[in-house]
Amino acid sequence: MTKNINDIPELLNKFKHKTSNYVKFHEVDAFQVVHNLQYLLWAEIARVEYCTQLGISILPDKNKNEKPFSIFLVHTEINYFNPATFFDNYIMYTRVSKLGRSSMTFEHIVTKTDGTPLCINQGVEVYTDKNMQSVRINEDIRKKVIDFEQENLEITENN
Repeated sequence: MTKNINDIPELLNKFKHKTSNYVKFHEVDAFQVVHNLQYLLWAEIARVEYCTQLGISILPDKNKNEKPFSIFLVHTEINYFNPATFFDNYIMYTRVSKLGRSSMTFEHIVTKTDGTPLCINQGVEVYTDKNMQSVRINEDIRKKVIDFEQENLEITENN
C-alpha cells in the first residue's frame, strides 16, 4: 500500500469496482472534516458491495447447505492525503489485491469526484469456521475474485 499521493493516479487503473456517494452531516466532526473513523466505515460498506457485485455471499447459504463460516477483519491501515467536508462527492475504489488460502486483502482508494485523493486503505479479512479457526476460502469465491481481478491479483497459499 502506497504512502505517496503521487502513486494514486497510476494505481487507480488496477481498480475495477467503484461506488460513489457524498459526505453526510453526521460524518463530519467538530473540525468540519470527515472524521477518520468514517473512512473505515465506508471501506466496510464498499467490501460488502464488492462481494455483492461479484455474487459472493458474506453469509453462508443455508439453502445450499454451506458449511457455517464467518469473515473477520483482522488488519486495517489507512493513509490520509486530503480532507473531505460536508456534502463533498467522493468515489470509493475497491479491489482485492491479494488472495490467500484463508484471507483476502482489500484495497480502497477514496477520491473526490474531481480526482483529489482523500485516502488509501488496506484491510485483511479472514474466513473462519464456526470454531473461529481459519479455513480455506471456497473455490467458488476464489474463482469469482480471480476472474474479476485477473492480472492485478496476487495469489498465495499462505494465510
